[in-house]
Amino acid sequence: MPSPSRQDPRPAPIQVRLAGAAILATAIGLAASGCSSPSNAPSAPPPPAAAHKQSSPHVTGQITAVNGSSWTVRGKDGKTYTVSLTAATKFGNKKHPAAQDQFKVGSPVRVAGAITGTTVQATEIRAPGAADSATPNP
Repeated sequence: MPSPSRQDPRPAPIQVRLAGAAILATAIGLAASGCSSPSNAPSAPPPPAAAHKQSSPHVTGQITAVNGSSWTVRGKDGKTYTVSLTAATKFGNKKHPAAQDQFKVGSPVRVAGAITGTTVQATEIRAPGAADSATPNP
């Protein structure tokens, strides 16, 4: 009895060519889009936060006038700033506590807070250099 015919396990030449063309087209498309390979992996995580605390917006200069809850400060940048004090304004810091009456006309001062034009809504007032950490304001 004749043996059943077996099919050749090798793919037909046309199938090999079509598969090769599909792979080549995919590679060209990925290269054109700037991708080296398809990936479902998430992108790399962002770098860790800086180890030091960011400095808040501030003005450093010299007190030129004191009128109740409004001070005038001549900044190191040459501008004249109006500083608004509120009940929430803190004076000094943990390492260098201070009181409002310690700051007189002529005193050097660092005023932190929201700055709009030349007006500063003071959140913290202290002597320059009396910082918990030396972080320059960029």
